[in-house]
Amino acid sequence: MMLWGVIGTLGGTEIGHIKLPEVRPHWKSILSALFHDIFAEETRQVIFFWDELPLFLYSVKSAAGEQSAMELLDALRALRQKYSNLRMVFTGSVGIHQVIGSLRKHGYANDPTNDMATVEVPPLAPNDGIRLALLLLQGERIKVLDDSEAVAKAISEAAGHIPYYIHYMVSRIRNSRGEIQSEGVQKCLHELIADPNDPAHFFYYQSRLTTYYGAAEAGLALHALDILASHGEPVAFPKLLNLLRHKTAAAEEELLRQVLGVLLKDHYLIRNEDGTYTFRYSIVQRWWAYTRG
Repeated sequence: MMLWGVIGTLGGTEIGHIKLPEVRPHWKSILSALFHDIFAEETRQVIFFWDELPLFLYSVKSAAGEQSAMELLDALRALRQKYSNLRMVFTGSVGIHQVIGSLRKHGYANDPTNDMATVEVPPLAPNDGIRLALLLLQGERIKVLDDSEAVAKAISEAAGHIPYYIHYMVSRIRNSRGEIQSEGVQKCLHELIADPNDPAHFFYYQSRLTTYYGAAEAGLALHALDILASHGEPVAFPKLLNLLRHKTAAAEEELLRQVLGVLLKDHYLIRNEDGTYTFRYSIVQRWWAYTRG
């Protein structure tokens, strides 16, 4: 097969009688050979899944430089163009637009995903969230002290109908008391948010700003989210800009527009029909308000 032929030509380190090829400088040849072998006889559609690709690209950029990350994106796009029955699915907790945006600051002019559709994975529909919570309560044999449907509804609503947080809330109920009633759901939510060990990993919403945003953008995003978290109602752009100017001299109008645009893509915020901004998920807003004061 072509892949083994390519590997056989590579230099490397020999340990005993086993030769380990030097992969890093030849990764494009290996990647191309791998897909050549896949499609040599395969006529069916092939779907290639890559989870946490944005995080991988960020690691490549940090370790080997922006040019290497650009080359990887271009190589993946070239494979999709070459093989008509190849589909790629990229997933990650951070949008790939973050990495591409940082690469553009270093001269990257290509649009490596313009042949792909962007698909958002939303929370569950309310009925499905309630159903999940109900099944988890039953599966964990948690004693429900009043109406099971009401408790499941309260859990799903407190979690924003997000499966990840529904699981964590039910897990906390099981581990802490093993029983629950409707009035206790909000206490459980507060305990999850206030837990200094952060078992639900809320802090990632804050830390990824300083990791993936530029310094000025991250600072402005933190201040904007602080303001929005403290408001009980959505905030219009002029008011948000005015409030930010009381907090930081970096609150430039166009920069704020850019930052808000990225926060929308990263699922921190939503923009309502009247143009006002608010947190996308109430559970994240509640954590942000509690943690950031």
